Amino acid sequence: MIKKVLFIIMLSSTLISIYSIQGSVGNIIKSNVVVANSVLLVGDNVASEQTTSSWLDNIGVFFGTKLGVGIVIIVFLILLILPFLPALKELTHPKDNKPLLINQDYIRNPKFFSDSFKEELKPFLAYQGSNESARQKYKNRVPVDHYQDLTLSDSAQSEHLLIVSNNLKAGQRIQLRQPVYVKGNAEIGNNSELDILMVNGDITLGNNCSIVKWMSSDSTITVGTESNVGKRVTCDKTMLLNKGCLFSNLYAMPIASYEADFKKSQDKPPAIETSGKTAESSTQVTDYHWFISKKFISIPPYSVVNNSMIVKSDLILRQGVVVNGDLKVYGKVMIEKGVRIYGELISDSDIEIGEDTFIKENLFTQAQIYLKSGVRIGLPGQHRSAIGKKGIKIERNVLIYGNIMTAGKGIII
Repeated sequence: MIKKVLFIIMLSSTLISIYSIQGSVGNIIKSNVVVANSVLLVGDNVASEQTTSSWLDNIGVFFGTKLGVGIVIIVFLILLILPFLPALKELTHPKDNKPLLINQDYIRNPKFFSDSFKEELKPFLAYQGSNESARQKYKNRVPVDHYQDLTLSDSAQSEHLLIVSNNLKAGQRIQLRQPVYVKGNAEIGNNSELDILMVNGDITLGNNCSIVKWMSSDSTITVGTESNVGKRVTCDKTMLLNKGCLFSNLYAMPIASYEADFKKSQDKPPAIETSGKTAESSTQVTDYHWFISKKFISIPPYSVVNNSMIVKSDLILRQGVVVNGDLKVYGKVMIEKGVRIYGELISDSDIEIGEDTFIKENLFTQAQIYLKSGVRIGLPGQHRSAIGKKGIKIERNVLIYGNIMTAGKGIII
């Protein structure tokens, strides 16, 4: 409605301006014709020039009339309105006035790399050789070796793609510069380096190991201390990361840091230790209960917030706070011990989450995330994400059901 009013006002102003000068348009044209006639009458061929002068004079007279001025105005208005026609058509008969259809339940396949790699390996998996080369080449350049069981000694190296039908056991300081596919379990010794490791069973990665690209398991993954697990790690069951591990993109159900207590949060959020006072016995929080300053908003201890909140400053959730909704924060977020958030937490700045805090839905920030001991994100069977664009730090005994992603540095501390 506002757009229509503004257009009418603009159009009216244009018409008034044109009408105010229409009288002068004819006079200007006539004066120009008179000047042209005077010039053309000078010379020897007076008759020819008078004919031309008469033709110009007729044009001047015509455009000096109301009809001529009207035609000029109509042509001007057509040229003026033409650029606005597409917008006016959309305004009167909208076709793009509804939100785009987005499947809110869509989850990208977390094992896309491993599934695609298995498809590429299908031509090679039919070979039933034992401890010998199939004389095949992966991507027409990498030799493919097949084994029933494979044991690699310390400092072993390989430039071939390895396919192991049963189990792989590797010593320390091995270097496998091409992909490895194991149908059974894989055990990798300390200080080893692998390009790609895909295993149907369990993976045990030693201390100070490095995965160049990605690693995947259909079962469990256990990673030793000070290891770098590469760009992407996925498994269908539990992934346990020890102290000092570096990561970028993880998926498991759940992802756990060292000393994780899996029994503490199986099908419900962790209990809060409040020394006699519980969040359930607190008064409900309204806007008047907030402590507001120029730099932050603080929610008092053991308060219950029953609505979603949008906070344009820093936010502090004191011990034992319960939030039954989503949080969108423009500043920093500091969460103390034992807080429960039954919704999403989204921030544009750093997020620090205190001990034994539970977040039911997704966690996202454009900056860094710091998860302290005992933090739980999501529940079994529910795919959730913790995304810190600039980095993620995770202490001991943390469980996350779903994804952990960062474009910066991810580390277990």
